[in-house]
Amino acid sequence: MSEEKLTYNELKAGYEVLQKQATRSLIIKQELIHAKDSLDRDLNRFRTIQTYCKKAIHAGSFEEFAEITVESIIETFELECSALLTYDKTKNSLKVEAAFGFEELAAGYPLDIDWLGAKGFLKGDSAFIEKIAPDTHPWGYLGLCQVILCPYDDSKDDLQGFLLGGRTERNQAYYNEITQEMIPSFMVFTQEMSILLQNLRSKEYLEKTVQERTKELKTTNVELKKTNEDLQQEITMRTQTEEKLRLAEQEATELSEFLKKMFGRYLSTEVMDSLLENPSALELGGERRNVTIMMSDLRGFTSLSERLEPEQVVKMLNGYLEVMVDVIHQYNGTINEIIGDSLLVIFGAPQEIQDRAQHAIACALSMENAMAKVNKENRKAGLPELEMGIGLHDTEVIVGNIGSSKRIKYSVVGRGVNMASRIESYTVGGQILISESVRKEAGEVLRIDAQREVLPKGSETPLRIYEVGGIAGRYNLALEDKDLALVTLRQKLLLRYTILEGKHVGKKGLEGLLVRLSKKCAEIAFEEPVELLTNLKMNLGDVYEELAVKDFYAKVIERSGKDGHSYLVRFTSVPPEVVSYLQAHQQYGTKP
Repeated sequence: MSEEKLTYNELKAGYEVLQKQATRSLIIKQELIHAKDSLDRDLNRFRTIQTYCKKAIHAGSFEEFAEITVESIIETFELECSALLTYDKTKNSLKVEAAFGFEELAAGYPLDIDWLGAKGFLKGDSAFIEKIAPDTHPWGYLGLCQVILCPYDDSKDDLQGFLLGGRTERNQAYYNEITQEMIPSFMVFTQEMSILLQNLRSKEYLEKTVQERTKELKTTNVELKKTNEDLQQEITMRTQTEEKLRLAEQEATELSEFLKKMFGRYLSTEVMDSLLENPSALELGGERRNVTIMMSDLRGFTSLSERLEPEQVVKMLNGYLEVMVDVIHQYNGTINEIIGDSLLVIFGAPQEIQDRAQHAIACALSMENAMAKVNKENRKAGLPELEMGIGLHDTEVIVGNIGSSKRIKYSVVGRGVNMASRIESYTVGGQILISESVRKEAGEVLRIDAQREVLPKGSETPLRIYEVGGIAGRYNLALEDKDLALVTLRQKLLLRYTILEGKHVGKKGLEGLLVRLSKKCAEIAFEEPVELLTNLKMNLGDVYEELAVKDFYAKVIERSGKDGHSYLVRFTSVPPEVVSYLQAHQQYGTKP
């Protein structure tokens, strides 16, 4: 096979193609070498930045931090000079905090914000390379011919300052030109520096705060120690004083309890407390006071006492008083006197009581209803049942300490006391009578069952009295119903009666017929008319010989019938033998 020979022109064209390919390969190789060198430089810069971070994070002060920063800029970017500048917004100037490579620097330089804005420095994280003429503002002041700048902000994105690197006009021939490839790593350096600076500021603030608080605590501890010593001394003194006061109070309490035990049985709780709280209350004297006076008395107690042994009388009386005193105290009454089976109680002294009359009436109703409890205990003990009458009067009296320096008594003085006693004398067992003054003082809450006029002994003016059966309002009390139904006797009983005038005997030897009978009352036809509320002593001796010495007592309470001689009487004291005899006749009677 014959070889084809290439012409000169063909060989020349081929050579030129190969030469172009070789040139292109050389350029690519050089570009790759350049790119590798650039990457190596960036890698070295980032390693140096990492080393910078490790050093800066341990800086003990801002001054040390600033020195480390400017030295690391030189080491990282192989520049001639560097500076850390802070921005003073009030003065619109830059302050040189640290610098490296400058022969001489001023403390601060004016900052042209408009110039920075035009260069794009105020739009966030950015860096800028500027070639500077000698008269360029402001970097001409620093003698720089080329500069790279990057701003840094705080956590609120407010401008805090700049990092600066550069070459001076005088030494520019000895240092490489600042190129665009430095910008990314210079921005990273600035960002790391900003974060580290914020951490340093926080650390300094915390350390300063801790130091201040520590100093304050030390000062406070010294003051507290002194205060504690003073307090300890004060506590010791107070403890000693309190112990003395405790002992004195204990002695006073023991004395008070002793006085209450000794005299509480003779004086009301209110008076006793008043004396203990105010020793001057022991002084003789009195004051005018409007009060409601209550007088209570057991019906037929004298005749009962004559039939019982003294021990039985005392037991019966103590049981009665135990219940009554508790009731009286519940209604804030002051027991002024206990005379045998009689009680004198004051409402409105020594302590004033609002609605004193209502208190007194409610107390009287509760006392009458409490007699059921008293009689229940009497029946268990084999003692006779008791009945009580109560009279109330409201008036102005003198209350206070009456007596002598050797014997003193809290008492009430005035005609009103006698009036309450007179009103009580008109009562029968289980009955409450009040004066006009009490009715007016109590108001419209009372249930009035009856009213009448009486002429008390020694008085020229008739007295209107009212029988109370209950009280409405907040108390809502009423007397318990009593069985007063009368039974007509199949055989009328002849009796003899004597009219009693006070403690004296009036007309005697009079006769009457017992027509109707109940447990508490009777209808009697008398020999002659009698006045209402008259007290009678009666005897059935002519009917039943064994009852000749068995007197019983009653009070005339109202007229009955049209003959003018028949009356209803309320038994006040009846011996057991007479009770049995009357009950036997009552069983054979007929109810209406």
